[in-house]
Order: sequence, then C-alpha cells, then structure tokens
Amino acid sequence: GITLIASGAATATGLVGTAQPADGDTVTVNGKTITFRAGAAPAATAVPSGSGFSGNIVTDGSGNSTVYLGTSGTPAATVGDLATAIDLASGVKVATISAGAATISTSAGATPSDVGTTTASKVTLRSST
Repeated sequence: GITLIASGAATATGLVGTAQPADGDTVTVNGKTITFRAGAAPAATAVPSGSGFSGNIVTDGSGNSTVYLGTSGTPAATVGDLATAIDLASGVKVATISAGAATISTSAGATPSDVGTTTASKVTLRSST
C-alpha cells in the first residue's frame, strides 16, 4: 500500500515534506481520537489492557485508535491503515478484542472506505452517521 511517511516510490507523494503525520499528531473523527506514533506497533502482550492490535493499528474497540507509522527508513503505516482507523472512529468498522489482538470487520450494512479499490487513484471515505 501507499505509506504515510518517508519519500520512496510507495509514499503518498502529496504528503511528503508538508503533511506527513508525525509522532504524537492526532485527528478527531466523530468524537474519537486517532493518534499517530513512530515505530512499530507493539506485540499483543504489550498493548494497553482492553485494547488490541491489527497490523499497524492498536484500537480500544470503541473507535479510538493509534496508527504506528514505522520509521522513515522502514515506513509501516499505509493510507489504508488510516482509512481503517477512520472507519473504526465513524462506526463503519468494528473491532473485536481478544488477548491483545483486534479483529476488525465491517459493520452490518456498512460500506468501508477504500483506497483506489472502487475508483482508481482515489480515497473514498465512508461514514455511519
């Protein structure tokens, strides 16, 4: 997928130098907080109690998420990870937490956001509200 940080061929070029998320940045969606953190997502045994991880995202199951960016040398988070975090915040997707792992699925009757899947080269965000 298209990464959120660094400047390689797989990076969202429109973000380079001006709008790449940094460690500690937050976005509020539907009253829920998406936080960006540098580095890799923690293992299931190291996530906060009641939370779970899936790929580069740690979520509390209530719509608040942390997206782990990786590093400029080894970028991790993708535009798809951000779209998933937005979907969790808006209720389009839900997370089931078990033993530090999050299983993320689409809410019944909802259509998830996508990155260039239904419309090439476009990000389509969805909301349950």
